[in-house]
Amino acid sequence: YNDEDNTPTRLINIHGSIKYKENLIFGYGDDTHPKYKEIELINDNNVLSKMKSFKYPTSQNYNQGLIDFIESGLFDVIVVGHSLGISDRVLLKTIFENANCKMITLLHREGKENDPMKWIPLSRHFDNKELMRRKIKPFTEDDIL
Repeated sequence: YNDEDNTPTRLINIHGSIKYKENLIFGYGDDTHPKYKEIELINDNNVLSKMKSFKYPTSQNYNQGLIDFIESGLFDVIVVGHSLGISDRVLLKTIFENANCKMITLLHREGKENDPMKWIPLSRHFDNKELMRRKIKPFTEDDIL
């Protein structure tokens, strides 16, 4: 569909859709954590099968959806109700640190305006903190839900 500026917009259900329960992706997604190497060394494929990195290839939403989109041109990210937790670290880092990502807007609930605690979880997805500071959109009244 097109947004209000008539810009083509596409929804990518990276973790699947409730319509197709067999394609829902749950699990842990921080295979950059030092403990991940320990998990690999256990040599138990069942444990590794719970990692999101091994579930994304079961759906076209990752490579042919998300990756194609972020590599196709400039984009902004609007965060609505996501915890920005480390269970999605690799995925969020891929999006946020991509050169085409120009701005990240964190929407806030009324009464939580300009809450710095929202930026702390976001910071965990950046190796380059200066890059993070450049990409985070300063809070405005328009960012209140």
